[in-house]
Amino acid sequence: MTTMSEQSITQSTPPIAPPSGTTLLNVEFRKMVDTRAGRALLICVVGLALAIAIGQGFVERDGELVMSDFIQGPIQASGMIAPVIALMAMTGEFTQRTALTTFTLTPRRVRVIAAKFIAAMTLTMGAIAAALVAAMSTALVIGAASGESINSDGLEQTLRGTVVVCLLMAVMGSAVGALVAQTAIAVAVLLAAPAMLSILGSAVLRDGAAWFDVLQAFERISSSDPLHDWYQSLTAITLWVLIPAGVGILRLLRREIK
Repeated sequence: MTTMSEQSITQSTPPIAPPSGTTLLNVEFRKMVDTRAGRALLICVVGLALAIAIGQGFVERDGELVMSDFIQGPIQASGMIAPVIALMAMTGEFTQRTALTTFTLTPRRVRVIAAKFIAAMTLTMGAIAAALVAAMSTALVIGAASGESINSDGLEQTLRGTVVVCLLMAVMGSAVGALVAQTAIAVAVLLAAPAMLSILGSAVLRDGAAWFDVLQAFERISSSDPLHDWYQSLTAITLWVLIPAGVGILRLLRREIK
């Protein structure tokens, strides 16, 4: 039988509120940057861009430094690593065995998944922006030191194209991570499977390979004519991004947490 003191304690204790959206975002940011793997990825993104940008300084030029050519290599190289950030955000709970704690504190798993995606995309954009600043700063320093003029023709198109591709790759990384839920396997699938399918598709499917090549789809979307062959791009993105994301989210929502 409940005593009066127990009733008063129960009545005076406020209900436990679920974490707010801001709290969830902060937690997911901390998860991505407070591990050695997360910090190493961020350092690699910026460091690789800086190394390639410095290497461009030793390339022979005709007295002119083309900024768009100078930054394209560093950003594309960084864009291959940045999607792993989004992938690890989706696989971290099960790889690091923190799923039970996370989903006990926040039973509505959709909120956690949304916070992971938003935090991963934000951090990916931040890493790409840092790589871009490092590459452009290096170009300016090399131009000032060598006395070469800087040509900014095509810079806007290059920036738009590379950023769009990086974001699309990050979205695909999130989808693959949600589907596979194991970091090592998901990274292998993300980095190897599209390239292998592109090579095999060109040899076997020939003209029909464009319907399944997601890398070509990303290139078309990031070009000056993003609607060119949009039906092929939509088919490839559906197969590589939308379906894995849908199946992965359903799996995360229904998976038994131990």
